[in-house]
Amino acid sequence: HLLPTVWLSVRELIRKLDELSLWEDTVILVTTDHGHDLGERGAFGKQYPHYDSHANIPLFVWHPGYPGDGRPVSALTSTVDLFATILEVAGVSVLNHTHSRSLLPLLRGDKANAREALLYGTFGQGVCVTDGEWSLLKSPEREGPLYYYSSMIFKSLTVDSLAPAEGQGYFVPGVDLPQWRVPVDTETLSWENFLFHRAEDPGQKENLWEKEPKERSRMLGVIKDLLAQESTPPEQYERLGIDAK
Repeated sequence: HLLPTVWLSVRELIRKLDELSLWEDTVILVTTDHGHDLGERGAFGKQYPHYDSHANIPLFVWHPGYPGDGRPVSALTSTVDLFATILEVAGVSVLNHTHSRSLLPLLRGDKANAREALLYGTFGQGVCVTDGEWSLLKSPEREGPLYYYSSMIFKSLTVDSLAPAEGQGYFVPGVDLPQWRVPVDTETLSWENFLFHRAEDPGQKENLWEKEPKERSRMLGVIKDLLAQESTPPEQYERLGIDAK
């Protein structure tokens, strides 16, 4: 009964906005966290490898200052961009070290600072990248190291499955709090790598990993550059089999 409940809530929200005449001073963002396979490729779920059925999620934005006449905006965005967008709407300065980018310039028709590519994935699994035309899904190498970093207590009093922390320090660039470094043992869901030409194969049915070495190399370079921008811990490159240099 989840979907009828959700749509009922959205309907009631829209009705209340009409009733109270709030459209002219209200910003609305409607999105979701991920898609879900319902039998596509013989799978049911949302786990890696992340095809577009997981990653290409809806995003609807209403801003009274930029109504847009219902026209779609063609640009790459990430869920993290909601943070900077909400701050700008509220008149709050966006922090310099955030990876978030406000969506408001796109609503104004300004794509000068639009994303050229973006990363997505699941912790402990592979890393995905797209530039809109091509998508590459890089699975981890076997026996690659994996850690999580946290400034919180590294081990819950009620969870015994976590390994002891290997140390404490400032491991993640840009984070000014000390962190625990904790090894994680997780089951890798796929060792296969994927390359899809979204422009010609929107259903992502043909894996071009071996057939398109030039595009594969280019997209691996895009992953490396974006990982560096995200201040990725050095062992992640080893885990993915990507040269950090």
